[in-house]
Amino acid sequence: MGIHLKYQMLQSLREKSFTFWNVIYPLIMGLLFFIAFQRLMTPQPLSVRVGVPPGSVFEEQLQSADGFQVQPLHLEAAKTALSAKTIDGYLDETGTLLVNQSGFKQSVLYAVAAQAEQMNALGIPLYAYDFSKSYTQIQASTQNPWAIPFYSLIGMVALYSVYAGVEYARAMQANQSTVALRMNVVPLKKRSFLFGGFVTGILLNFGSNLILLAFLRWGLGLHLTQNLAPTLLLVLLGNLLGLGVGLFIGASNHFSQNFKNMMAVGLTLFMASLSGMMSPEVKTVVQNQWPLLDRWNPVAIITTELYRVNDLHLMNSFYPALVRLSLLTILFFALALLFLRRKTYESL
Repeated sequence: MGIHLKYQMLQSLREKSFTFWNVIYPLIMGLLFFIAFQRLMTPQPLSVRVGVPPGSVFEEQLQSADGFQVQPLHLEAAKTALSAKTIDGYLDETGTLLVNQSGFKQSVLYAVAAQAEQMNALGIPLYAYDFSKSYTQIQASTQNPWAIPFYSLIGMVALYSVYAGVEYARAMQANQSTVALRMNVVPLKKRSFLFGGFVTGILLNFGSNLILLAFLRWGLGLHLTQNLAPTLLLVLLGNLLGLGVGLFIGASNHFSQNFKNMMAVGLTLFMASLSGMMSPEVKTVVQNQWPLLDRWNPVAIITTELYRVNDLHLMNSFYPALVRLSLLTILFFALALLFLRRKTYESL
């Protein structure tokens, strides 16, 4: 078996298509995602431009707080500034807020106005409230929904062993290729040859997945895989599942090899798109509208668990996710074997 393993590994490594699609293409996608989502993934400092009456209590209080650019303005000047969008809002002496649009910065000012209203209702003077202090406990969080496209990319390339599965299904059917015909007529231990092929497909694709993870971590500086052991286990199961799906695609029909490869490409891209590779909002829509599809989409399973394990540090759904991936793997291998076992041919 060692000879078969060495031969098939060298043969795969010589294939330029393997080098591009399994190694280079995921790196290009990761780089493009990094360029597209870099600003969204990096927290930007808050800067709210607020107008206040000259000499009011808000002028002194807000100037001492971080994130506010205070502009002393009278009411008429403030209305002009709001129309020109040179300020985000205006707080008068009583804490009444004037805005001309809605947004995050206006929500911040609304929170300030709401606090002022509560203090007035309690008869507490506004100068007693220090806006530069935090009266709540703040805990750090690494939650970032824009990491989901990267996790979806990892999930998609984990299933890239599907191409190896399609190829090995062709190698097992004598009417599909000359190599398969020779295998069926020569005294060769087909079990060793095929097992070597499976191991080769998993090792090479898993190795290319490790290259992608290393590139994201040290090449782009993204700390996406903080919990490495569960991450690698998910990726490995994705490789096994991809191989089973590829065997099923290759064995279940009589289309050309190019068409089968197109089916594999379309299927992986479709599953990745539904899992949020293009936008986290897509995953949210699928989760709300078609929860069963999201629950059994292999790429979505890997994406969700990578996010929960690494960003949210939650393990409560990790093992049920492993069970679903394992069930899907067993299902596709079983279906593939139904199409492959004990085939006979009238002529070759």
